[in-house]
Amino acid sequence: MSQSSRQVSKIWKYFTINSVDASKANCNICKEKYSRGGKDPRNYGTKIFINHLQSQHPAEYNEYATLTENEKKRKSKDDSGTSTGKRGIRKQTTLFPLTEKSATLNTNHTRQIVITTSIGRMLASNTLPFSFVETSAFKELLHVLEPRYTVPSRQTFSRSVIPDMYYKARTILEREISKANLLSFTTDVWTTVNNLNAFLSFTVHWIDESWHRKFAFLQLRQMEGRQTGEVIATEVMSILEDWQIQGSRCGVLVHDNGASMVKAARLASLNDLACYINTIQLVVNDGLKAQWAVMDTIAAARLIVGHFHYSTIATEALKAIQRTLNCDTSPHPQHRLIQDVATRWTSTFYMLERLLEQKRAITLYCQNVEMTNLTATQWNICDHLIKTLRPFEEETKKASLACSSAGMIIPGIRLLQRFLERPANPGDDAGIQPMRTEMLKSWKTRFGGFEQNKVCAIATVLEPTYKLFFFTTDEAKSTAIKWLLEEAISQRLNQLQPEKKHQPSDVVVTTSMAPAASQVSSLDAYWQEFLPAQTTTTPDSDESICQREIDSYLSDPLYPRQTPPEDATIYWKANAARFPILALCAQKYLATPPSIVDSECVFSSAGLICDDHRSSISSKKTEMLLFLKMNMTLLDTGI
Repeated sequence: MSQSSRQVSKIWKYFTINSVDASKANCNICKEKYSRGGKDPRNYGTKIFINHLQSQHPAEYNEYATLTENEKKRKSKDDSGTSTGKRGIRKQTTLFPLTEKSATLNTNHTRQIVITTSIGRMLASNTLPFSFVETSAFKELLHVLEPRYTVPSRQTFSRSVIPDMYYKARTILEREISKANLLSFTTDVWTTVNNLNAFLSFTVHWIDESWHRKFAFLQLRQMEGRQTGEVIATEVMSILEDWQIQGSRCGVLVHDNGASMVKAARLASLNDLACYINTIQLVVNDGLKAQWAVMDTIAAARLIVGHFHYSTIATEALKAIQRTLNCDTSPHPQHRLIQDVATRWTSTFYMLERLLEQKRAITLYCQNVEMTNLTATQWNICDHLIKTLRPFEEETKKASLACSSAGMIIPGIRLLQRFLERPANPGDDAGIQPMRTEMLKSWKTRFGGFEQNKVCAIATVLEPTYKLFFFTTDEAKSTAIKWLLEEAISQRLNQLQPEKKHQPSDVVVTTSMAPAASQVSSLDAYWQEFLPAQTTTTPDSDESICQREIDSYLSDPLYPRQTPPEDATIYWKANAARFPILALCAQKYLATPPSIVDSECVFSSAGLICDDHRSSISSKKTEMLLFLKMNMTLLDTGI
């Protein structure tokens, strides 16, 4: 078939094949580069281009959809005309199509490879066991969809398909993180439900040259014996060495408040930061445990929720009461009660909040079945607990956002401390004053040193919404500026280093306009006596250049506060030309997350893999499956 007669997708009106790498294509609108499906031309496709157009360029996508639809209508019309003209002519079926349709696909056939890879993606993305591919229902489904396809054995997926996908994704990630100037990390230790294995997770965070936040799961290491600071430090340094992340590219390690983690960071010579969310949890727990009336109220609330949780009859009766209370003039929410988890204070908050919402329905139910309800005092405590804990719940959710950075910690500390010192409304602390007093005491103790943390201080100044306004003393402000100036000078020197390498140490400047010695006039010696004295301008020092840029940035008005919060990278992308040195600093320090949420998400997935049905799975296979699940987009986009 000639090139002119071949069907060409309308998507190529909006994309152009990369002139350097034919396996990539550039968007004609935003110039972003996307993989065509790998290096093998047989795997090329246009699905990723269509998705990009739909999400990033809606107007062009609508145009593309119209063009495609018109093309389908035209083709349908042509096919209709052709079939009408040949009506009544019986076409003899050739032997080749029958043979092709009934033959089994070769293991190297493109169709066989594509389907096998898709199954591997499904296993990793949905944490399915390898034995799933040998179930009769799955094989039957595959046979209906593609009779020629042969499902490989579970051993093939375990020993070949998944490892191949893992190493391909890892190669892509290694290439990407090698481009980053500085990387920050999160780590956590997790023990399986049966307490047979302990694992260390390690994630990496950075901001690329286009000011996009990047996150990837690097590794899962099985821990043997006690998880001491020395053992954790050894594993952390081994992971960094394995990924060739060393020296000045190592940024901040975010961890929980465990003493072993703090010690490990010190032994690994890494700047470290305690998880903001974990520290908030410790403060809230200190407060809840400080007052018996609060603990009794929570215990009574758990009994009520547990009653409905374990009884379908009670649940149906509560639903009936909810329907009775619901009307147009006074709508009543039709919600189930929430069972809390003792280790997560936020779940206790949501339990009490839902209980308070359903107070009328629960009270009516208790009257009908003679079940013990909360007392009036306990209902009041619930109400005041919700009002006290809500700002902490909001801050926890904010710190969990992908756009959050370490720069939010110091402002959050100051705002919540002010809230504990002074309730939003008079009487909001009625009945829970001891709890709030203990929370304030714990807050000052646990968060007292964050203002002296260099990472937090610099990140806060570089947050255009905060800058210096949340530091408590002039000394703290001066220290933060001093740290930022040192970092700015370092960034400037690193930037100038390549230029200095290309300059010769001794430069002799000659000019064709300079007169020969024999041509110098005898009056030239008197020339300078008639000219005014001229001052020689001294070039600005690196420090003065950086200081001027910092002063200019700080003199700008605060960037407007947004709800939900806007990523600071948007500001720095727009102002990188105005503050080129500080932009490099922002790229470094704003990449640090405020919490270890991403490491905890890794363990949520690990728990689905390391279950009782797969207790014999090796730690390496577990790591491969987790790596693919967490980093699957690497295979989609090649970034």
